[in-house]
Amino acid sequence: MFLYPLCLSALLFLETVFAAPTADIPTPVLLPEVVVVSPSKYPQPTTNEFKYSGFDPNNEKDKGDQFIIHSAFRPFADILGATFVAIGDTSDVTIDTWFPPTVKRAGKKDQDRRGYVRGVFARMFKFPSSPAERIADMVANSQDYAKECDPKKHTKAYLTRDTGHIHICEHGLAQPMIADKDNCNSLGDKVSKAMRSLSGTLIHEFMHWNEIGDKALDFVGHIGDAAYNPAGCMRLGNNPDEGENQKAFRNADSYR
Repeated sequence: MFLYPLCLSALLFLETVFAAPTADIPTPVLLPEVVVVSPSKYPQPTTNEFKYSGFDPNNEKDKGDQFIIHSAFRPFADILGATFVAIGDTSDVTIDTWFPPTVKRAGKKDQDRRGYVRGVFARMFKFPSSPAERIADMVANSQDYAKECDPKKHTKAYLTRDTGHIHICEHGLAQPMIADKDNCNSLGDKVSKAMRSLSGTLIHEFMHWNEIGDKALDFVGHIGDAAYNPAGCMRLGNNPDEGENQKAFRNADSYR
């Protein structure tokens, strides 16, 4: 498509050179090139915040959606910083809820879950204070570019694993913010959907990106979706079948 103006210009030039002297030669008209708007940063971005594409600053809906996504990313460093602290504290048994004790690898020594999970999170976070630089290479798109948002399935978001492009669906945008959960009492005393937040959805989707999931889990493959929601992830990590519980290490929802 981008070659068309050049080809047209060349054709008009040749007609001018070889036309008869008496010919009524039209004035060549150059077609304008298509302007591609590059992804841009949020006006006041958080450290290493991803870029945004297709959000019209003059459209109130786009401005509102972009602000929601930006607001969900703002506590990213605090969330992952707290995760690192919990992983390092052997008296904190939170990680035991979601992952089996060791990572099993054929022909290799077993690895403790704490060290392994910490390595996965280190792909997206620089302890103690900021998201990793690679997060800034990701792009949040305003359009449902892959047509994956399905209201009937309550699709929250999706990510293209090789490019790091992400789209947050309407159902995802409607989720609560971490800041709205002012204390742990609102979560109840049971594993439930009360833990959901848009920040958690972002972490889930980031795990699918090759630069995070594939590099962290080079021996077991891409981080996919073996189970969803807190209850499903808890059952997966505590399944007595080793072939099943090992899937927790490559399950995106287990990390959020």
